[in-house]
Amino acid sequence: MKLSYRLFAAVALFAVGAVCWSGLGSSAAQERNEKAAGAAAPKWEYKVAQIDIDNEKAEKALNKLGDEGWELIGAPGDHATRLPGGARALTVQMVFKRPKK
Repeated sequence: MKLSYRLFAAVALFAVGAVCWSGLGSSAAQERNEKAAGAAAPKWEYKVAQIDIDNEKAEKALNKLGDEGWELIGAPGDHATRLPGGARALTVQMVFKRPKK
């Protein structure tokens, strides 16, 4: 009788300890998850720009946008226009994004 009582008491104590320990661990994990959710993904702002394909001018324009924090994410199309005198100019539409301030 004493042996079964001791065995029951040991198992019960182990079970209570395991439940308490796992409860503490999950609340700590839950707090970490809540903190991570609080630092949600950044919100973005977007800019669509038409840039002339003249290497020097394009480079200056792109560097200026980069200095302002814009990152190129796509160039969905280009457009050729006729200039006075019959010359053609090529412009490229570019999409940029940066974190919202």
